[in-house]
Amino acid sequence: MTADAMRDYLEAISRYPLLTTQQEIQLARKIAQYMELRDNTSPTPAEQRLIKAGLKARATMVNCNLRLVVHIAKRYTGRIKSMDMLDLCQEGNIGLQRAAEKFDASRGYKFSTYAYWWIRQSLKRAIDSKERMIKIPIHMIDRTFKALQIETEYMKEHGRKPSKTELAQVMGLTIEQLLALVDCNSVHISLDELITDDGNSLLDLIASPEVDIDFDLDHSKEHVQLALSYLTDIEQDIINKRYNEDLTFTAIAKDHNVCRERIRQKMTSAHRKLGKMMSEYTFPPRAS
Repeated sequence: MTADAMRDYLEAISRYPLLTTQQEIQLARKIAQYMELRDNTSPTPAEQRLIKAGLKARATMVNCNLRLVVHIAKRYTGRIKSMDMLDLCQEGNIGLQRAAEKFDASRGYKFSTYAYWWIRQSLKRAIDSKERMIKIPIHMIDRTFKALQIETEYMKEHGRKPSKTELAQVMGLTIEQLLALVDCNSVHISLDELITDDGNSLLDLIASPEVDIDFDLDHSKEHVQLALSYLTDIEQDIINKRYNEDLTFTAIAKDHNVCRERIRQKMTSAHRKLGKMMSEYTFPPRAS
């Protein structure tokens, strides 16, 4: 890539204005209508107009946020020689389009907050895919498949996924070796969904190196709140009472008129959901 090519690209995308919150909401509604109709093989004339409007809205949402992709892509320059800045932007743009298609404005968050996840996911997958083809030794690939097999067998026998410590013990590895294996592969098996054996706080879970959240500090609180918003009402209430009000499982159980073990199970489920969303940058479908 020449400097001129990148300069031309930056000049081109700078022509698109930034969107207001109200504009994002309006565009998101049109995109949502398009997403509901796009697989319709026999749309009515009215539906065809909605599809056309949705495609135009998606293009606007994407084009007006291309500078966000550049901002994020800058952090990944030099990671792999075969991908220059323009390549990174193209990969990030794929994630940006996915974000535009899945954005739910009713949750009250800026589009950039939501898109950040998808752009980073697209960039990391592209880089990891190229690095994996070049760098991962055969024995590390074999260990990955072994870990997957052991985890599956453990779930069948115990009805739950193994913790990192348990999986490392069965494989005959140290925790450090297991984490190195996870870091070596873009396929994180399910390890990122697991909480540590001694039970981390929510802050520990979110700040954990395995979760690998290195976005701007001014985005972090919004991203945490976004992830929390995808939990069920009872999971959000338990998280709030446990970490903000510092209540015990017993006290929370009394509030919900259930046993302590049920609250602990709900907390574990919430941890796993948060770990998955914040490590893999994936979110459930739109709420109906």
